Amino acid sequence: YKLILADMNGKSVDYYKSCDKIILAIGNEANGISKSLKDLSNDFVSIKMDGKIESLNAAIAASILMNNFSQSG
Repeated sequence: YKLILADMNGKSVDYYKSCDKIILAIGNEANGISKSLKDLSNDFVSIKMDGKIESLNAAIAASILMNNFSQSG
């Protein structure tokens, strides 16, 4: 498995055309993902957002990312 973390500075989810087995980690809105988990990650992924949107609710972000990953393989 590859550990992929959601991060606003990560690669666009569009970058992932195909994925093997992954573990997707989403941080909470207040604190994000811990440094120790970031140190273990294989890659970082982000969702492209237009306009002045700063962030998404963690559950919404997870849903968008899981949908994209399920269609990429």
